[in-house]
Amino acid sequence: MGRVVIDGGEVLVHPGDFVLGDFDGVVVIPGSMVKAVLELAFEKVTRENHSREELQKGAYLRDVFAKYGVL
Repeated sequence: MGRVVIDGGEVLVHPGDFVLGDFDGVVVIPGSMVKAVLELAFEKVTRENHSREELQKGAYLRDVFAKYGVL
């Protein structure tokens, strides 16, 4: 089993784990949690999209945040 070293720290990656990286960093999602994490991420992106749409239509920031919990 190999190891992945990121900025001096060590993260153990198992077969089936989901590894994502971008300019902000890297995340390893255990294979057993991938489905749940992706579902939660999709729900958040959907709320963010609704927030953006309402803000573009002129809604108040506080009202949009109160409704969706994200901006």
